[in-house]
Amino acid sequence: CDYKRFKKEYPRNLLRNGAPKTVKLKEKAYADYKSLVFTGPKWVLERAAESYLLKGKRLAEIDEFIDTDNVFVPRKTDKLRELLGIPDNNKVILNVAPSNDPRKGVAFYMKVAELCKKEDITFIHVGYQGDADNVPENFIPISFVKDQVLLAEYYSLADLFVCTSLA
Repeated sequence: CDYKRFKKEYPRNLLRNGAPKTVKLKEKAYADYKSLVFTGPKWVLERAAESYLLKGKRLAEIDEFIDTDNVFVPRKTDKLRELLGIPDNNKVILNVAPSNDPRKGVAFYMKVAELCKKEDITFIHVGYQGDADNVPENFIPISFVKDQVLLAEYYSLADLFVCTSLA
């Protein structure tokens, strides 16, 4: 992965370097806190602990909240499979990410779909923002899904979930 390329692509100020001012603002903001809480996976906390801005601070991890009691539970998917026209014998592979960000690796996912078009596999991409007419025939592009119950149905429909993110 070419992280330096992503750093150059990240939105920045082209006229002057605002980083020193931003660092000063963060130093001031963090100075009054003895404890900070981060949500997200453990690696986020580990990276945060490496920051000189957070040296000597007590950091606590809280997992991202996903309602696995009521929303993200196994769901019946017969109607969704029929609505999408997926044959009963096809395996379903799912990817969920905004497709317009190259760091999410959606191009790799689409390439695999292209390579597997003779197989009994259907590729579903939730968060697709491209040209829906220019995808492999075994690739179903789904735009952003706000409805969490529907999103849970897509996850339940999948035989395999694939995360192709590069960064």
